[in-house]
Amino acid sequence: YKRRGKLHAALQYLAKALKIELTSEEVDNPAGTHLNLCATLSQLGRHGPALEHAQCAIELLEAMAETREQKGGEGAEKQSGATDDGSILAIAWHNMAVEQEHLGMLE
Repeated sequence: YKRRGKLHAALQYLAKALKIELTSEEVDNPAGTHLNLCATLSQLGRHGPALEHAQCAIELLEAMAETREQKGGEGAEKQSGATDDGSILAIAWHNMAVEQEHLGMLE
């Protein structure tokens, strides 16, 4: 829906996805849902809530990285997951900075 420019519909479905993820024990990419919410809200000019979702994504990704470190990992799987999470974390930090800029939160 987002790609088709139907931002309000996209927002509704993303909110439903997030609600489902919050009640599920095993979720593949909860940070991705927060980043999609961030991008959609930003396009709608709702930068405050967009910033909150970027921050949630960062918190989730950092917690996942810490858990992965504590558990140790298995060879290629550990490296691949860490690389993917690292890329997503970079995107989350970028999105957070963009939203801060929109909100005039420059230092």
